Amino acid sequence: MAEPPVPDEPRDEPLGLAGFLDEDVEWNRLMTRVHRSIARRELSGQAVELGAHGFTGVVLEYLKAFFEMFGGPGGRRRGD
Repeated sequence: MAEPPVPDEPRDEPLGLAGFLDEDVEWNRLMTRVHRSIARRELSGQAVELGAHGFTGVVLEYLKAFFEMFGGPGGRRRGD
């Protein structure tokens, strides 16, 4: 049969600081989730900005082609 632990023997817990270590672990997990969330939002914002730039570029190209085809300010162009 196993003997009960002797009160003077050292334990695996680091001098009663286990509660603080658990809080540290929880804090680090929370901060890791916050940093990941911020990174995802930054990437999402960059993707939206890149999409807006691409869409604007395409619209401008279509407008240029439209005005070149049907005339712009100054009437039709002559074919010199």
